[in-house]
Amino acid sequence: MRRALLLLALPALAMARDFPAEGEECIAANSGAGSVQCLTELYYQSNHELRRLEDRLVAQSAQRLRDDRITRTHHEQAVSSLRDAARRYAKYSERQCDFEVGYSGAAASGAQQVFYRCLLRLNQGRRDYLLAALKDSD
Repeated sequence: MRRALLLLALPALAMARDFPAEGEECIAANSGAGSVQCLTELYYQSNHELRRLEDRLVAQSAQRLRDDRITRTHHEQAVSSLRDAARRYAKYSERQCDFEVGYSGAAASGAQQVFYRCLLRLNQGRRDYLLAALKDSD
């Protein structure tokens, strides 16, 4: 029983990550190049979490379709729009963070730190949005 409770708690723990705060820890604990490597890994982890949440929303939409809570047209619109938003979000966030690098005037590893800190901050906001959408559709 304890093991089952622990397994049930794991997804909640994974969702509780604060990627921007972890990024600050990367910078504090590592040199320039090491911090960039750490930030890059955190960024990939945050992207993975976004994909996982998007997949959960798609699955939840499919369940709503099976339960006759939405029509097939609505399900297809929701899935198509979510996937399109994810693609556009990735492009938007990279351009936004390119702006931050340029505006900051940072160079070398400092520029990469600015870039990845920005991406982590934006991904945290999208993650919060996706979590709210999951909660609202229950």
